Amino acid sequence: MNRYQKNIFPAVLIASYFFIIPALILSVPSNGNASTGTITSTVSPDTPRTVYGVQVVACLREEGAQRMAEDLREKGYTPEIYSFEDGTGRVLNTVLIAMCDSTQEARRFAKIYEEKENAQSIVKPLNPRVLTNQKKIISAVMQPSEVLKKNTATAAVTQEESRSADKEIMSDIPEGEPASDEDAAETGEENSDDEIRKDENDTGEVGAESSEEISGGDETDDDEEEEAFDEEDEEEGFESDDEEAEVEFSYSGFIEFENYFNTYSKQEFEDANKKNEIRNRLELRYGTGETYLFTVSDIYFFPTFIDDQIGKDYHYSQDSGVSRNLRMSNRESELRFDELYINYSEGNLRLRAGNQIYGWGTADAFNATSYFNPYDVRELIFRDDDEWKVGVPSLSGMFFMDSFTLEMVFVPVHVPMVFFTEDTFWSIDYLDDSYPVVFGETHGLDVEPENFGFGGRVSASIRGVDFSLSGYHGPDREPVFLPSRTLLIPDEPISLFIEPKYYVVDMVGFDVTTTVLDDFVVQAEAAYSPNKRGFVKQDMNNYQDIDLPFEVKKSPYISYAVGFNYFLPLNKLLGEHEGESVFTFEWFQSKYFESELYPPFITDIMTCRYEDSYYNSRVNVKVTGIFEMKNGGVIFWPEISYDFQNGVTAYLSYANISADEQTSWEENSLFYYFRDDDIFIWRIRYEY
Repeated sequence: MNRYQKNIFPAVLIASYFFIIPALILSVPSNGNASTGTITSTVSPDTPRTVYGVQVVACLREEGAQRMAEDLREKGYTPEIYSFEDGTGRVLNTVLIAMCDSTQEARRFAKIYEEKENAQSIVKPLNPRVLTNQKKIISAVMQPSEVLKKNTATAAVTQEESRSADKEIMSDIPEGEPASDEDAAETGEENSDDEIRKDENDTGEVGAESSEEISGGDETDDDEEEEAFDEEDEEEGFESDDEEAEVEFSYSGFIEFENYFNTYSKQEFEDANKKNEIRNRLELRYGTGETYLFTVSDIYFFPTFIDDQIGKDYHYSQDSGVSRNLRMSNRESELRFDELYINYSEGNLRLRAGNQIYGWGTADAFNATSYFNPYDVRELIFRDDDEWKVGVPSLSGMFFMDSFTLEMVFVPVHVPMVFFTEDTFWSIDYLDDSYPVVFGETHGLDVEPENFGFGGRVSASIRGVDFSLSGYHGPDREPVFLPSRTLLIPDEPISLFIEPKYYVVDMVGFDVTTTVLDDFVVQAEAAYSPNKRGFVKQDMNNYQDIDLPFEVKKSPYISYAVGFNYFLPLNKLLGEHEGESVFTFEWFQSKYFESELYPPFITDIMTCRYEDSYYNSRVNVKVTGIFEMKNGGVIFWPEISYDFQNGVTAYLSYANISADEQTSWEENSLFYYFRDDDIFIWRIRYEY
């Protein structure tokens, strides 16, 4: 196959992304009305650069936000649920009751809410350019509820000033779009001292009191306000149920260029450029508020049409092919659909079918109870947070009860871990100078009933403590890297062939999170398996003494992570400091109970991270340290980014990987095998 034939595959992917899909989007009339419903772009020329939402609660679990929103609706508010990632990578489901185009107006609504409900709230700045749909598709920033408008008018200096202010807000502010997990995390915080404290007052319901407290109050007053609200709805022509069921279409995404530059001194300068990648991420949502199709797709490719040497040190896969979760890849390009599902909601029930990612667990770095989604470790830990987990074809159901939430998951097809390919920058070639190794390709278990995956989780929140219990039966997320045979390669020493093997396991686990002293968010999770596999130790001092393949044995196994996020009150020390300063600490350990087994590859890891923002959130600084405590490996990883606040963000980071050689390969840190892979990473992203 010649070079031009090899390029047909990436050319087709590129064409479908940059020509076909945009053509479909642009084919809708400019007024936003299509024959099937309404199209919603993420930004319009009249949308302000920053809008300010009144947040009354933020929950780590979606069900908590759903219950809070229902309580607020019963009291006459018009809440919307937005999901986004905070500075530590946690996904928060926030409930907002208003959005305004100035902090003054938003704080005015927040003050009225706090006085009326005897509850807490914060004002959160959001960037409409990166807002995307989560729960309900509406055209732009949502308007304050009638309850807030009524109380605001009463509290104003004069009725005339209040009416003119309200008219200005209602005429200038478009309706709201929920913020995406990734993009909303990049918008700035402009909260006061008290607001930052309120934002993290309760991990289960961050930034507000418990749901019982918010839903309290005078029932008669609430009924009167709700009745008045319904009457004004009819008079002002607010959306009817029929209009809400209209089919709508929305999209958002970004295009990014990323480069890796290796600083290893014993190489030619022209060989230091290890990766030049173009990535396009596209999120699409089509349907009604209850029934819709949602997809998150990424396309990656190397610009080999510029230079055929680009990408020689990094391959997406050895051969062209399509995986079980519709990941299509070859050496120079890849298209993946980590989320591609149909959603149906009715009352307290939510069903989804398709590729999904499950956010089980509370840990920031390593989740012991995230049973379903395998990792993509082709770049060790240096992939973005939204690329770390791989979607799996599955059917899920979530049932929202009054006091708890039940989620059930069924995975009929096993999707293996995505592992680095042979002869790439990140591949492991030697265990030590005496043992060349070759890693085999990962293959999923056969599609048979005994290899189906089943799981369930019960979640609840009591007095500010979120907790859940979970169980799982199915293919292990992590393979056993089994030394299975030797290979004879011409002009090379005898190599050891490492084969990733998967087995079915049973696991039970729990996770818990709460807030201590207002500023500390403490979290822990653990999982136990009675039958996880590992391979038995052997004397590796001499090839002749090795018995291949290594014996595989079942063992009880435990994995856990504990840590905290400390929201530093720097604005108390530095009055002009307006960013959110967060220090994150986490300890992760996994262990076989049987001492004759080799220990897990990932264990005894301490992760520390400090993150802060400056200059109205234009400059973001992040410093991460990952310490392999048992064998002495360290990754030091600072990063700085600049948000031009026009959709363009530039990132620059440096990763230093170090580890000392031990007396034998069994005692070497995992980081030891990447000790020559220090890299500068720079990337530039445009969000649309």
